Parts: sequence; C-alpha cells; structure tokens
Amino acid sequence: MESIFAAQSERLYKNFAQHVNLIRYIALILTTICTATIGTMGAVFASAQDITLEAYLEKRSQPITWEGAIDGILAATNDPDSTVRVYAIDDLGLIESSRANEALLELARDSDLYNRTRAINVLIEKNEYPETLIPLLLDYADSNDDRARLAAVNALAKAQALDSTQVKSIIPMLGDKDNNIRLAALQIIEKNPDSARPHNDMIVEIAKSENHEARSAAAMALGKLGPGNARLLGKMIGDENMQVRISAVTALGYIGKEAADQKQAVISLMSERFMLIQTAALQALSAIDSLTDEEIENVIAYTGSRASPARSAAEKTLASV
Repeated sequence: MESIFAAQSERLYKNFAQHVNLIRYIALILTTICTATIGTMGAVFASAQDITLEAYLEKRSQPITWEGAIDGILAATNDPDSTVRVYAIDDLGLIESSRANEALLELARDSDLYNRTRAINVLIEKNEYPETLIPLLLDYADSNDDRARLAAVNALAKAQALDSTQVKSIIPMLGDKDNNIRLAALQIIEKNPDSARPHNDMIVEIAKSENHEARSAAAMALGKLGPGNARLLGKMIGDENMQVRISAVTALGYIGKEAADQKQAVISLMSERFMLIQTAALQALSAIDSLTDEEIENVIAYTGSRASPARSAAEKTLASV
C-alpha cells in the first residue's frame, strides 16, 4: 500500500508555501502510530518545530499505511488550522474502510461550511452514497448560503439516481440566480428523466418565467423529457432572447425525429444573422427529419461558411440525409 509520505510529497512540491502546515499534519499522524516499522520517527516529527524539507523527503518513503494512520488523520480533522483539516479530509477519501466513510459522513454534518462541503465532495468522489447522505444534500440545497447550495447541488448531480420526490425538490433551481446551480439542476434532470417526467408541468411553468436564463434552462430540460414538449419548444424558438432560442432548438434536436412537425420552425432560424443560432439549427436538423431538395440546397450554402462551427454542422446535416 502506498505510504503516507509518498502520497504527501506531491502536495509539498506543488505548494511549497504550505510546507509548514503539511509537516504539522504529518506530525499529528505520526504521534498516533507506534509500530516497529517507524522506530522513533514519530517522536522526531512530533517534536521538531523547524523540520526541513530535506528531512521530510528523506523519510517520506517509510512504509506507513493509510489504515495504520487513520487515528492521526481523524485527530487532524479537528485541527484549528483549516489547511491541516483539508489534508485530513482529503486523505480520509483515500482510505477504503467503513470507519473512514463514517468519519466523512460525520464531517458532512459539520458546523464549519468548508469542512462540510469538502467532506461531501470527497464522499462523492469515492462514489459513496450512504442512505443518509442524499437527504442531507437536499437539505443543504435548500440553504440560504449560496456556497452550501452550490456544493450540495453539484454533489447531487454526480449521484447515480434520485427518486421522483428528490428530483421534484431540485426542479425550481432551474430558475436560480446562480448559473452554476441552474446547470447542476439541469444535469440532475438529464440524469433522472424518469423521475423528472411526472413534474413536467413544473418545468413548463419555469419556461414561462420573465427571467430568460430560467427559460433557457427549462427549455433544455424539456428537451430531455420527451416529444410531448416539442410544440412548446417550437414556440420558444420565437423567443425574444437569443439564448432561449438556441436552447429551444437544441432541445428539439434532443427529441429528434419525434419533433419532425417543428422542422419548419427550426429551418426559420437558419436565416438569423447570429452564427450560434444558425449552427444550433443546423445541428438540430440533422436529428429531426429528412430534408427536401430545396432544404438541402439551403444547407449546402452553409458548407462554404467562414465560421467553422456552422460549416461543420452543415456537413454533419448533409451526411445524415
């Protein structure tokens, strides 16, 4: 098993400014280990206030395993220095044991926001979703603290599956003021379409919002939920906001051939002067339906575009005919 010192050395090289904190962290770990493999090294590190980088690197290859150091790592999660706590929380993520996971779950409830979000992210990276974690994340997602909400929603976006009730609580976030939260909410809906579909009407209401960013996010979500939303998305192609128009036509592309009755609405966007809209329309056409000879001629014209995204989209559309 990889030694603690070997694992920590990369950190030391990457951020020499935090050298002192890292050595202090290692000292906390070593004071809890009493095995023949380390001899008096623990006492040396624990007592030396002015330990050098050279001394650290010389001893970093000693065979001290993560499991053997878990008591010290747990002690370090209570250290007054935030950097030391970060090292400890991250290292708990490297230990494959129920004890480490339980400690991380406890830290996910910590009163300190940074400890809490760090522990949540480590659990998610480990792909550990204890029964109590998802409800905890949903509570944080409803927090008044923007950082806590963002950390929770990002974590939920990485979860494997959420049920219908859980997804329902996320849907209003499509209208959130924070773009990152809107995107994370959209990812959750995209990953859980069956759980989101019973709440389609909620998303339709968000699509009517005065906020164009909320309308845009709602359009993308509606495209993921199926052909029943094609007509509404066809209407949204006429939205006054360019971002919403792009999202609506992109969403029709998600629906594909079952949105064929909206083909003319998509084609109408090809005459817009904005290259981004033209490109989105061309991309959607390749998924929606076969083209008439006249429509093919219109698409061919874009293969000579100076804008490479539009040119590539036109070529892809023609290849699908």
